[in-house]
Amino acid sequence: MQIGELGTIINLALLGATYLILQPLKSQIASLVKSLDTASAAITKLREMLNDERIHIAKVDESAKSAHKRLDDFEHKIEDIQNRCVNCQCRGDRNV
Repeated sequence: MQIGELGTIINLALLGATYLILQPLKSQIASLVKSLDTASAAITKLREMLNDERIHIAKVDESAKSAHKRLDDFEHKIEDIQNRCVNCQCRGDRNV
């Protein structure tokens, strides 16, 4: 066997080995890229949902604060009415 033939055989062996090693790696890399794209899309969707929930929570919080203020106002009005009734001069005028 001559050196040229030996070189050709070595080159073919290396090419075959490279193909056998690199082809599965390329396939695995493509699969990983697809998985990363899917995960990235899911993360983007979750971020949008989280942002929507933050906005909703802020609205609910403001509504609760407003309701609390209205309840405080009612409480003060009731206290005022109760105080007026306690101090009312017409209490003795009732024929109950």
